[in-house]
Amino acid sequence: MTKPRSGSTKYRKTSTYWLGKQLWKPHSNATRTQAEVEKRLGLQQGKIASMVCQTTRGLEEFEFVQISGTAYRNGQLSDEFIFEFGLGTLVQERLLPSQIETRLAQRHEAGKIFIKGVERLRAGLFPVTENGRPKKLSNAAPAAVAAAIQAWLEDIQTRGCRVMDRRKWQSKFMAAAADGSFDGDRLGDQGVVTIDLDSLDALCLVTDGGTPYAPYQARVLPVVSASWDEEAGVWVGELGYSCTYSTDTPGGKMADPDTDPTKAEVM
Repeated sequence: MTKPRSGSTKYRKTSTYWLGKQLWKPHSNATRTQAEVEKRLGLQQGKIASMVCQTTRGLEEFEFVQISGTAYRNGQLSDEFIFEFGLGTLVQERLLPSQIETRLAQRHEAGKIFIKGVERLRAGLFPVTENGRPKKLSNAAPAAVAAAIQAWLEDIQTRGCRVMDRRKWQSKFMAAAADGSFDGDRLGDQGVVTIDLDSLDALCLVTDGGTPYAPYQARVLPVVSASWDEEAGVWVGELGYSCTYSTDTPGGKMADPDTDPTKAEVM
């Protein structure tokens, strides 16, 4: 069993609550008792109640993904739930616990590489080191700097994540949520990303599921019934829920799970 990572308990309790809540009231029209749902999903008796009542600190990360995948394939979870938690690539196929853990570990490694790279760039250094020796950006040719940054981005992408501008990510995510497509692939291919060294706080790390990276699967609440005002350059309409960002992403914020789990901080 995977040991909880530093900081993961901040997200796991709230995420476990949301999953338990959805399992308690199935997405499908079929009416089943808690015991029937637990039997159908291979869960021990009383598991859902403990998730909703938060009698424990929450599910292990791989267990959260495993239960979500089983429930989704059994019609107990909606496409919207999978979209909000960025679970698409983790539940599209039936994975063994060890395979889930491997993919999650890759995401967490991408998180470390991203955060460390941003710290180095802020310090005027290459995002990655060679032979343990930090190299200054000011001493390198522009082409060498660009190549180093691209290598950093590609290293992150091979681990199932991508670096995006927070505003660009938000726009694409909101558009997908507003039209009900619930498709993380709408973020598009990373391609060549231009990094503005003067605006590093604008960067965020996004998983291949379409949501900002967090130490534990975290819910991103979509904006609904909103439209983009081209002239004003803002979203208008009924925003419904607020968007959240991982605190581990520079410039981002996440709702405190110790408060009402239905509340999130408006960016």
